[in-house]
Amino acid sequence: MDQKEEGQMQTNSVSDKFCKNFVDPMTIQQKSGGHGNKKCTPIRPHQLPIRQTALLTCYMLNADVALLEKGLENTRRRLQLLQMENFERRLEQFCQSLDRQRARVAALSADLDTDLNNI
Repeated sequence: MDQKEEGQMQTNSVSDKFCKNFVDPMTIQQKSGGHGNKKCTPIRPHQLPIRQTALLTCYMLNADVALLEKGLENTRRRLQLLQMENFERRLEQFCQSLDRQRARVAALSADLDTDLNNI
């Protein structure tokens, strides 16, 4: 299941109780003018009945929740990347320290060989 489907399922589970029969507010239109004028304009939220206003509010809140969940997921991903970058930086520092220790051991080993040859 991809994130879009998962987000849709979460949104549906929250909204099913309140928003089952809700129509997207951008598609609600009313006739304006009289005498057979066919021009349509969107209905504004203050022109809706209380039930539709509640459904519109529910719809908008669900959209806000979906955006917040998406933002949270993006933040988690960025945090994981930062943690990986921090881990990679620490690993690189450790490798550099290990290389210095190896060089020091090699130098001490060479000094020891020289001392043993002088005995």
